[in-house]
Amino acid sequence: MRFRFAMFLFILICMTAVCGCANNLPDSGTQNDQIAVPQSLEQTPSVPDQSAQTPAPQETQARGPVLLGEFSTRIVDNTESRVKNLRLACSAINGKVIQPGEVFSFNGTVGPRTQERGFQMGHVFEGTKKTEAVGGGVCQISSTLFNTARKAGMEIVERHQHKRKVDYVKLGDDATVSYGEMDFRFRNTASQPVKIEAGVVPGRVVVKLWGI
Repeated sequence: MRFRFAMFLFILICMTAVCGCANNLPDSGTQNDQIAVPQSLEQTPSVPDQSAQTPAPQETQARGPVLLGEFSTRIVDNTESRVKNLRLACSAINGKVIQPGEVFSFNGTVGPRTQERGFQMGHVFEGTKKTEAVGGGVCQISSTLFNTARKAGMEIVERHQHKRKVDYVKLGDDATVSYGEMDFRFRNTASQPVKIEAGVVPGRVVVKLWGI
């Protein structure tokens, strides 16, 4: 009798243990719900790192012209013949390129001021005397260029002053020229070529020097 009772307890304990283990097993459906990847993430493509694909910008870029110096003078005597002389002289030097170490010559670039070349009568100074001659007014262009070259740090090789004050620059800031006698020259001391830009605008003469 005791033996049967013991066997009954043993079987009952075993059945209880088996049922407990079965209850501890995870539900396959529940487990799948917990680890399933959301559909929105499954359909979202991976985004590449755009910063890694962007090429690095160039460290150096082509540099444009650099303004080295600029000067302008007022046209006080605006008679038609004199203004035409101013325009002819500006046209002759405009666009002229001076290489490093090269010496620019005003007379060599503008050439003789003759009626055959289109120059007309205009006021000039002969010593301290004011008179008229073909090409009168051209000294205003050479004086404006002189001040521009000085501002740009060019080496002044040759320059002459008038014997009296002129009305377009301060005393001592002029550069008179006379073809075959007195020239205005400067040397390009920059490390790059220099280009002259010269022109007549309403009421003024404007000259610029560009490093190119």
